[in-house]
Amino acid sequence: CRGGAYRAHALNVASSADALLRIEGGGVAKACGTDARCAQVFASMGYDGWALNADDVASGSLQTFVNAAGSKPVASNHATSYTTTFADLGGAVLLAVVKGGDDSYHEGLEVGWANALAAGVSLDDIVVLCVSGMSNTDIAHFASNAADAVRKIAEENTEVDIVIATGISGLASAEERTNHLGLNVLIVNADADTSVARFTFDMDAGSPSSSASVASTACTSSRDTFVKGIIDGDVDTVQVALICEDSIAGREECDAGRAAIDAINDKNDGYFDDLLPLTKLQPSIVEFQSCGDNGARTAWQSLPVTPVASIGPGATTCVKSVTSTANRAFLGQPPNAVVLSESSTATPVSDRSEYPNLVRLSSSERIVNVALSAVMDHYGWGRIAVVYEVSDAWARDAAKILIDNVPAGGSVIGDRCTSVDCPTEDEAGHDGPKTGIRFDKTSSWSGWYKYCAADSSRSCSSDSDCIGADTCDDTLRPEAADAILSELKAIDAKIVYIASHPKDQKVLFARIKETGTMYGAGHAILSGWLSEGIFLNADGTTNTDAVEGARGVIIAKEKAVTTGSVAQDFIAHRTPRLDENVCTGGQIAGRYCDIDGDGGTIGGYGPFVVDTVYTLAKGLDSLTSITRQDPDSVYAAIAGLGSFESFSGDVTLDGNNERLGSMTIVNLQLVTSQTSRRLGVPLSATSADFVTVGSIDGNDKFIPLSGVDVVFPGGTTDVPCDPCPEDKHKSKVDTGLAVGLGCGFGAFILIMAGVWYHHQKKLNKDLAKVRADLQDFKDSVVGVKVAVRDYIPKAVSTGDAGTAAANAVEGATWYWQETEANITRHDVALVKPPCWVAYPPDIQKQLEQAFESNLPRVQTGPNYAVDLGSMQQVNARSGFKRDVLRDVAAAQKSTRPSEKADTSVRPDELLGEDALLLRKGSMIQIKDQRKDGWAYGTVVLNKGDEAKDRRFLEDGISLSAGWFPLGCTDVPSVDQLGELQKLLGGAGDSALDPPKYWGQVKDPLMAEYFPLQQGSEEYQRVYNAINLTTGPQQLRIHSIERVQNISLWQSYCVKKSATVAREKDPVAAERKYVRNWLFHGCGPDVVDKILQQGFNRSFCGKNATLYGKGVYFARDASYSSYPLYSPADGRGLQTIFAVRVVVGAWSKGVKDALTP
Repeated sequence: CRGGAYRAHALNVASSADALLRIEGGGVAKACGTDARCAQVFASMGYDGWALNADDVASGSLQTFVNAAGSKPVASNHATSYTTTFADLGGAVLLAVVKGGDDSYHEGLEVGWANALAAGVSLDDIVVLCVSGMSNTDIAHFASNAADAVRKIAEENTEVDIVIATGISGLASAEERTNHLGLNVLIVNADADTSVARFTFDMDAGSPSSSASVASTACTSSRDTFVKGIIDGDVDTVQVALICEDSIAGREECDAGRAAIDAINDKNDGYFDDLLPLTKLQPSIVEFQSCGDNGARTAWQSLPVTPVASIGPGATTCVKSVTSTANRAFLGQPPNAVVLSESSTATPVSDRSEYPNLVRLSSSERIVNVALSAVMDHYGWGRIAVVYEVSDAWARDAAKILIDNVPAGGSVIGDRCTSVDCPTEDEAGHDGPKTGIRFDKTSSWSGWYKYCAADSSRSCSSDSDCIGADTCDDTLRPEAADAILSELKAIDAKIVYIASHPKDQKVLFARIKETGTMYGAGHAILSGWLSEGIFLNADGTTNTDAVEGARGVIIAKEKAVTTGSVAQDFIAHRTPRLDENVCTGGQIAGRYCDIDGDGGTIGGYGPFVVDTVYTLAKGLDSLTSITRQDPDSVYAAIAGLGSFESFSGDVTLDGNNERLGSMTIVNLQLVTSQTSRRLGVPLSATSADFVTVGSIDGNDKFIPLSGVDVVFPGGTTDVPCDPCPEDKHKSKVDTGLAVGLGCGFGAFILIMAGVWYHHQKKLNKDLAKVRADLQDFKDSVVGVKVAVRDYIPKAVSTGDAGTAAANAVEGATWYWQETEANITRHDVALVKPPCWVAYPPDIQKQLEQAFESNLPRVQTGPNYAVDLGSMQQVNARSGFKRDVLRDVAAAQKSTRPSEKADTSVRPDELLGEDALLLRKGSMIQIKDQRKDGWAYGTVVLNKGDEAKDRRFLEDGISLSAGWFPLGCTDVPSVDQLGELQKLLGGAGDSALDPPKYWGQVKDPLMAEYFPLQQGSEEYQRVYNAINLTTGPQQLRIHSIERVQNISLWQSYCVKKSATVAREKDPVAAERKYVRNWLFHGCGPDVVDKILQQGFNRSFCGKNATLYGKGVYFARDASYSSYPLYSPADGRGLQTIFAVRVVVGAWSKGVKDALTP
């Protein structure tokens, strides 16, 4: 086991970005014996799965190993309480067959696969079977030897895709077999006792399509620092508590913290490996349901260890229950653990004499509510109704600060306790306002009671009053919400601020929708607490009434900028491990709850949970192994961090270790495009999203975001008013005043006539300037043409007589039925409501031809067939069926070429490259031009209906770049170029300016080389970017040349502007989507084409189509410099491009797909 440090390094070296699984099979637990440190060595290596043999499973040391590894090994045919029958590895399922045991292979494998399916594993997952030895029973059943038995296993079990065999002689290092369905099964024979074996292979439609290439890395070279530290006893462990809310939204936030801890603890994943290099954070997770009745304090008492620090709780009431001096004494906390809260904001908790060792990563309530006050001031709202829970410390503080900051001249309306009584107001030390609409949820909540969560007919005062595991729930009751709404209606409230917990807001918003009170246009609602828990039921489903009732709500949110390296590294670590299925039930090691499946976003205060972990790690990193165990030293170290980059952006803490942040204003809207967060609102391709609509500047003024509307209740953008102009006092007008007004009005007409003349003159002058600016813009644009008629190219590069247009519009459109839960994952352009998804064009054609030929069945892929009699698609592996639809109406409505469309056939020598489908009015920038009238160009302004034109797509036809006849185009007018200028944000010709360091070119339509001088700053920048990952390969840089192509540069500028303009914050989008640089390797035969025409899939996408037929770029130059991607020329020189790339939003790749 002392070789673990070498083995860990070898494992890390052998792994790569395209690695599917890292699996340890056999020998580990037994070798560790009862040595916990040995087990920790192997647990730290980052394996995805463990498949142990019978001797290991039977060893008395297994529990030691399980405790250290944090997960149970798989041994599907051995009965033991310490093993599982399968492991869900995310996209793959691990099963195992082990030597020995009383049960046969049949029973073990079948039980494992059945359990995996019952647990929700996808039928499309890759199934990996580990065979660690073969029992005599199975050998006798299958064949005469173990090797043949393994081969039989591969052939007879159609659910298995890959078999990994260890300890079996007679097998080649990699063998292909074919199962009963005719699908490939790959057998790899891994003998990895002294080396790490790496097998690389392609997957086609879910099964291996080619033999594996085999490589191995010896475990006797360099060693891993962290694992060596474990072996030598140099690794220290810091106990960390995670105090989490027991809800769906709370689970996502908590799992964000777990993911951050895992990323820091994993010293071999390339993320945060230098942070705490010899320290492990050991988390203990406890959950609570409510801050009431000291729920967080009770959860703390259940911790199995005494933590040095705690991540959470969030809400102020919860924070007080574990950090006040009195509560710390009650918990027996000396020394005082450091508590890092992601969302506590109430100002009284800033007193460190009363709340010691508290770090808060959200800005104080004063900053939050001053931001909301700025919104009120911006819209001129002067009558504000404030609703808050008087029995909650945070809500009292939030309401008080909001009331204190009502805009000048404004007032708070309403003064009533809607509970029968609000006893909290009469308690000594009450710090809340005694005005507004209040409700009280203390144990003496007169007239209203708490109820058991599962049995709402049973009232309770504590969990013991409920049956079994049922809990006592203090959520606002519907009748209590109705009392609040009735009072708001009675005082004619139009503008309402709410300070209450998310679960109470959910009830209140749902009742707004259900009763119609405060619902619809003419109202505005502001909330003091941002959480998706406002909209989620206990089972994780969306409460659509709450969403509808909250539509238009305005919230101040801590500004989070996740484009920095810390955020991007965390996103890269977390994204592959997201799983919506773990949002309920127990936590699963290495799997993290995420409601919308988007790794780039975390709901509610999730970003700041990550900040708490990162802040703690930064503080610990500056201490010694001894002082890391002292909470006071940890707190002081955090105080000394100064400003630093974290997940949500830069973090600066004040003298009380509280964040000094800034606010953005978000607005709940129903949107039809896929944006940052999606709440599952089933409203026909519509989802709910918190849209950023503005920010707060340094003068506490609300600055609306240009081009983004604030949507108010009722779905209107009309700003509600209170008071409204017609509400103002109107005095009586006497006769004398009427005469005066008449005379005054005559003078007013004369004055306005003069003003109109002056205004018209100025307007004409302004229009003349606009025309001049447009003319300058036209003069600066290089090689732009406008399509004067459609060009519908002939079909693919085979030059046959058919056309893509004909193929697309003849017959009908074919769809398969998706589930309602998954329909939002598909491109809306391919969806026919309610739940139909269009097949790809090649399958469309195949299905229609079979239908016209009266065929009963058609095979549409290795695993799928469509029964044209029953109109169902059948998965051959699982037997799962989906309905299929043939829609004739869709074909009749399809986009057809106009009568004047050009359908010219491009010259033979161009048939191997894409033709460009053009629509009249579209603008194209020319990259290359032939004497025969054909040009290569890129669409910079598309006037076609892309959703419909996608039906024409097949090999050889593009909607974005390709060859077209120049006869279809003309020089654009100044007016037509005005639309193109709008895409650039109105910046005009300056937006197209090339970099200032570029040299003069002879012809703006031609590419030119500019060799860089060694030692120059520009040369060194490029060299460093390449050498960052190619250093170990010891590549010799022959030369670096700047490529200047004005036409390509301008196309890039237009596309970049169009991409970032779609986002809510274009400035942030540019930082997120623009990459300098990515790398592309290519052969010498296409270098000149790229230089002149840019990157095109017809000659840049030949090396790989795993994620679609497109152009591939690599983050690392080392990847692009592989000879496979950049073969050498006759001189032995390879070529790679360092490229500026606008990456846009991501979507899942599909093998051989033409577009995302």
